[in-house]
Amino acid sequence: MPPSANIRRVLTHPLVVTTPLPATTDPQTGRTVTPAPRSESVHGRVSQAPVANVSAATENNIGQATTISAWTVLLPVGTTVTSQSTVEHPATGRKWQIEGNPTGRPDHDPVFIAAAMRLISDMQ
Repeated sequence: MPPSANIRRVLTHPLVVTTPLPATTDPQTGRTVTPAPRSESVHGRVSQAPVANVSAATENNIGQATTISAWTVLLPVGTTVTSQSTVEHPATGRKWQIEGNPTGRPDHDPVFIAAAMRLISDMQ
């Protein structure tokens, strides 16, 4: 079975990835124009397994009640995703913010993009 067929079996969750587009300047008026964000409906995989060991970089005070919400998303190659993107799972209503830059590995033929993210409700 080709790798793309295997990865399609893994990327099963319908997700909506919304990425803001860069502002442009209107040549006639000179005003800055902010385009509407780009939304893509894709099939991906959301997991609460982090892409890095975040426990080593987290400090809590004694007696502090803290929940660490580190998530990983796998998206098909070609999906527009940046550190400004949000990922929504329409079936549950959950929404995440991408943390940092998604993977970029041009040295081989990637079959998916991986990114770390955090539930938006946990970012307070």
